[in-house]
Amino acid sequence: MSSSTFQESKVPVVFITGATGTQGLNLATLLRSPAINWTVRTTVRDPTSAAALRLASLGVNLTPGSWDDIPALTAGLQTCTHLFLNTIPSFTDPLLERRQTSQILSLAKSAGVKHVIFSSALGINHLSEMPLFTSTPGIKDSVMYHSLLSKAATEETVKSSGFQYWTILRGASFMENYLTPKVYMYGPEFVTKRIWKMACSPDDTLPLVDTVDIAKFALAAFRQPERFNGQEVSIAGDVLPIRDIAAKITRAVRNIEDAWESKAEAAQLAASTSGGGGTSASFFSAENLPGPIVGSGSWRIELKGKHIQYIPMTEEEIEGAKKTKNPYVLGQLAIREIGKFVSVEETKAWGVEVSTFEEFLEREVEAVRTTYCRA
Repeated sequence: MSSSTFQESKVPVVFITGATGTQGLNLATLLRSPAINWTVRTTVRDPTSAAALRLASLGVNLTPGSWDDIPALTAGLQTCTHLFLNTIPSFTDPLLERRQTSQILSLAKSAGVKHVIFSSALGINHLSEMPLFTSTPGIKDSVMYHSLLSKAATEETVKSSGFQYWTILRGASFMENYLTPKVYMYGPEFVTKRIWKMACSPDDTLPLVDTVDIAKFALAAFRQPERFNGQEVSIAGDVLPIRDIAAKITRAVRNIEDAWESKAEAAQLAASTSGGGGTSASFFSAENLPGPIVGSGSWRIELKGKHIQYIPMTEEEIEGAKKTKNPYVLGQLAIREIGKFVSVEETKAWGVEVSTFEEFLEREVEAVRTTYCRA
């Protein structure tokens, strides 16, 4: 069956796992746009959550239930032709994700799904080439390593399950990790003191991806199944040294602070001269000032002008984290090694537009403001 016959034989119906997360919500938004207008279905644990209500407003069909709720999954997958599989690991049960993805894929096959896209992780197919996993004592007993093996196992299940079309997307480290709420995985001081501490050198490069771009690739694959069938695509919009990441965040924050300060000074000037005519002081009231002075949270005056200070963990701290198998530190060490497995140029060769980190920060200026400028 050709791709055009497949697309025309049925109105596309896409089941998205993790639709309340950033990847899923971005994909649902694209699929439900007037230009595409495909049917989207998902399960949600809490239909009253903000993310679920957002999905409902897009016209997504919601079935209450979890990834362990077989009746809910069966109901949600009915009539679906496409599946976007995006699951998260459990730090308490390293085999949970593998069980859930195997069950979802089995149900999807029974429901008649033709095209599966699995959103995996960068470097999953290169674990045996990474020194972290080949030379660190006890690393293979860690929860993080078993979580990565779970991703690898799911990739193999997707390939071998007999779907008409399958595609693996391997995204780099998310740009959203530097915004609330994910930024707190680096510790609260990243936001409260603008001190960033991680298990990397300032010169280590990190590959980054905007989750909007992962959604763009998923949409492209669904719309061009023949082209993307059997493809394993690594996705990065930028590859930057850590010092550059810190500098770009600092620059974005300072632009916000400077704009706020300029408006605040203008407001003070207007207030002091309002009796003499001209522009009224009310024009420069709090409601008309940009960003942090309006809405919840006070302006972080004490941090004004402070740059993001990156402090690498000491070797002693890193070795201690390895011994305790700290999943966050091990993840940072893994990210340090995966940059060599992705190329921005190769990503762009697919013809899907991707964002640089600077472009991402400009687009998400309100989230930057909320993260770094409001108490």
